[in-house]
Amino acid sequence: MLFDFEKTEAEGLTTIVMATFKNKTPLELTDFSCKVAVPKYLQISIGPPSSTVLRCDGGTITQTMNVTNVQRGKKPLKMRLVVNYKRKGQLVSESADVDNFPAGL
Repeated sequence: MLFDFEKTEAEGLTTIVMATFKNKTPLELTDFSCKVAVPKYLQISIGPPSSTVLRCDGGTITQTMNVTNVQRGKKPLKMRLVVNYKRKGQLVSESADVDNFPAGL
């Protein structure tokens, strides 16, 4: 998973986060979904994934999130992600806490 960031205004409270999910395995992953939870001081709007099928050997899916940090400068951006997909028909669920975003978001 790779994150890219964009701010519409340098001092604005909202950050556009583009998440890229890459499949390096030789197996196609289907029924892809990503759910995100944030602390109460953050507001998030999540767009749909670019696909629900993550092709094998380097396929990617992107998903855009708009995150507003009303405590910007006081509290950091952080989130919990839960990624679900099927591999060989079996449901796989992975989760991660992400709290190492660049300062100032």
